[in-house]
Amino acid sequence: MSRRVDASIDSGLAKSKQDIIDAAIKEIINARNNLVRKNAVSARVIGTPTLGSNAVVEITVNGSPEAIRLIDEEKNAVTFDRSSALTVKDGNNEIWRIKLAATLEKAVYGIFVKYNEDYIDSGVTLSVTASSDPDLGIHSVSIPDMYPSGTYIDGRIYAGVHDVIIRTSKDVLKIQFIDPDGNTRTFSKYSISPTEDGDELVWTIPLKFNLGKMNLGIRT
Repeated sequence: MSRRVDASIDSGLAKSKQDIIDAAIKEIINARNNLVRKNAVSARVIGTPTLGSNAVVEITVNGSPEAIRLIDEEKNAVTFDRSSALTVKDGNNEIWRIKLAATLEKAVYGIFVKYNEDYIDSGVTLSVTASSDPDLGIHSVSIPDMYPSGTYIDGRIYAGVHDVIIRTSKDVLKIQFIDPDGNTRTFSKYSISPTEDGDELVWTIPLKFNLGKMNLGIRT
């Protein structure tokens, strides 16, 4: 009988010690979380919006705020809460992707972040520059495998698949090739993943060249 009592006491003591350890760990975690800075880290516009369209904006913030408010130089404010933004965790931070109406050629916003009841002036600014018209032109086209001018096979290429390098502005969403019969092949920004080079997109498109002369039009 006494052994069973002793076992019960030991078990109770062990449980009590574990409760103390668990509580201490919880306090440490809470203290660490409280040390996480609460503010905006950075803000950027993806691409170049046109006047009257929505600019896609990414704002990186510490923790998980309730809302973000943008205030322009005329003190006009627009507020986004978690339901009106796409949020993605990034370590201890969150990235908020929002759509902001581009109503001016250039607008500068102060960023205010709300964690509890009050908005915090983050000190981070967002500059949105909109173009009056999108640049949908093709800046240049080159085929690295093509024989250079001045050679005896000037401007020719072996039949097969070769890369066509096309440079455009960042406004372009797709490239389309058209043959004389009206047949088309389309490569979108999301399927071909062009790379950025300054203010341009560089499209590297693998295209099959058949025997004989090929006439292809290119449009965006």
